[in-house]
Amino acid sequence: MAIDKIKLIEQISDLEEINKILANIFKDINLKIVSSNGSFTKVERYDELGSQQILFIALPEHLSGNYDDLENLTGSLKKELRDTAFDSIFIVSNRHVTNGFKDKLSKEFQNIRFQYWDREF
Repeated sequence: MAIDKIKLIEQISDLEEINKILANIFKDINLKIVSSNGSFTKVERYDELGSQQILFIALPEHLSGNYDDLENLTGSLKKELRDTAFDSIFIVSNRHVTNGFKDKLSKEFQNIRFQYWDREF
């Protein structure tokens, strides 16, 4: 019997559990955690060409255009962007990320191209 990966991923309901999974992924791909605070994890990547600053935002919920906490998310992200110029920003969810959510975030941060890891990634 095949494992339903989407159902397995959706069973993850805790931010702490998602952050543990991300930490294991970071370790496997040689990303160094600089700081972690709730949903926000700053990592650095070093290679022959220098270093990259990457921000991962973990949100263990369905992210739609009607996302209730979008204002808090954008406010927190603006604070992070004042402190650090990130080379990449990833939004990570164990649920689906809709185009409505992506559009609203893109309109709020027009100069940033977000990467999305959701349940189908």
